[in-house]
Amino acid sequence: MPNNLNRSLFASPALLMGALVGLPLVSMAQSNVSVPVEIEHSSNPALTTGEAIGVTRFRVSPQYTLVGQGGSTQTRLSLGGVLERSSNTAVSNHRSDPNLSFAIEQVLPVGSLGLRAALSESSSRAEEFAETGAVASDATLRNTELDGTWRRDLSDVSRLELGLGVAKVQYDTSSLVGYREFRSSAGLNYDLTDETQLTARLEGSRLHPDQGIARSSRRGFAVGLATRLSDAFRFVAERGTVRTSGLDSARTPSTLLRLEYAGERLTSTLEWSRSTAISSTLAGYTATRLLGWTADYAWSERTSINLATSQARSQGAGGAAGSTWMAGLRHSFSDFWSIEGRLGQLRTRPNVGGSATANVAGLVLTYSHPDF
Repeated sequence: MPNNLNRSLFASPALLMGALVGLPLVSMAQSNVSVPVEIEHSSNPALTTGEAIGVTRFRVSPQYTLVGQGGSTQTRLSLGGVLERSSNTAVSNHRSDPNLSFAIEQVLPVGSLGLRAALSESSSRAEEFAETGAVASDATLRNTELDGTWRRDLSDVSRLELGLGVAKVQYDTSSLVGYREFRSSAGLNYDLTDETQLTARLEGSRLHPDQGIARSSRRGFAVGLATRLSDAFRFVAERGTVRTSGLDSARTPSTLLRLEYAGERLTSTLEWSRSTAISSTLAGYTATRLLGWTADYAWSERTSINLATSQARSQGAGGAAGSTWMAGLRHSFSDFWSIEGRLGQLRTRPNVGGSATANVAGLVLTYSHPDF
């Protein structure tokens, strides 16, 4: 990490979180813990177009959460991390990625006030691929966020919501560009019926990249509808426009379509969106399209099948189309222990250059306790 990181407010999350933990955590009433232990083999984790080198990775991902309600105040503290060891660090690094978040919400007579602070580290390669479809270098992304929300009930059926936030992202490599992003939003929600809601939202953000790169901005407006079509189906739709300025100035439409199904045995979600994301290689906003589908089928009381597929597409010379599919078979031995086998594939097709594929197989043993 750069030396000036230690002199930054965002490099001192322990001070921030320490102050927040002093808030009413004494009222915590419930806690839960989850500890997945996984062994995974990937035939091409770097998603290179040349000679592929396979890697086996061992991963432990403990997560602990405390939730409490004290009068009109609700608090939530979550901490955990990912410890990963690779059979070939020249292709896939060892990882030690912590995560920590604290949220507090105060219910007011005619609304609510919320604050959330979070610190997390993750693989820049995995994050960039999921958001833009492009393949970045195998580095560590460190993300520190602080967000505040305020909601006011205008009537029994309408609400005004305001939000402010700031995030600082840094990488432990100079090939990717860190940044600070300042965000603001204003939204109006109106209940047509108990099952149908209309929304209108304004959003704005300002991107300050490191390394002396020019700043960028993003402004957007969208209107939406969320409704329950039946006992099993729920539908969400949004339509708007996004204007970006800076290195890549453009005006593009934004769209969100999501269909959710929850039946007796099957749950599924299908979603398509068109918006913008931050590219760490371009150090600016880029237009993206995301398509995803997930399904979980309860084969029996203790055995389930899950399927997931997604595609992320970004524009420009540095853009790409990245797709993933994954299938899993999960069996619960008891209320606390389960085992899952997974098979999947990742594929990337850059806008400039050849495509690459990685086949993935894994086995996960999980201990989870809902009231630890």
